[in-house]
Amino acid sequence: MTYSANRYRFLLLILLTLLGYILPWVHHSTTALSMGAFDLAEWTSLHPTARVGAVPFLAVLLLRLPLVLIALIAALAPFPRLVRFVAVTLFAISLLPPFEFFLTGLSDPNYRQQFLLSLITLILGTLAILYCPGRWRRTLLIGLVIVMLLSSIIGLLIAMRYLTGFGLHMVIGPGAVLISLLGLIAVTLLLRKQTG
Repeated sequence: MTYSANRYRFLLLILLTLLGYILPWVHHSTTALSMGAFDLAEWTSLHPTARVGAVPFLAVLLLRLPLVLIALIAALAPFPRLVRFVAVTLFAISLLPPFEFFLTGLSDPNYRQQFLLSLITLILGTLAILYCPGRWRRTLLIGLVIVMLLSSIIGLLIAMRYLTGFGLHMVIGPGAVLISLLGLIAVTLLLRKQTG
């Protein structure tokens, strides 16, 4: 397979994964309660149980983490360095909290998490672009996709438990199914290439 074909496959995979992140992860007969991962993370951050416990905002973190991991996958993709840097920067910007967070003394823990994830995305993405040796890329990609799958599934299960606690009948939406299928396909292809 040529470098150009690899590039197009990566682009398609990243775009489809983003689509999976945006599409509803939970579906309800009321459209307003059908939420993609980012909206589900925001809703979960308002739940009282999410703010206490051993790891506050754990479900919120797990639902936001796939976007960070998609950015890191884009940083390792076979695109020109400038394209990868622009992609990582856009992902980091999309993770930033609302502007009022910076005006209120950085006190909100939910927004603080968003800010830290944005910063981590920018730093790790830049390091991956500048310093990741080619021989480690496939292994790192496999690890990133596996972590994305696990965080998506665990975050979704915790969020659904919060939703059903309110007596809402929710089903898993197409976004969660798509991102899970793409993750499994990506791991299978990457492992096949590594062993082949």
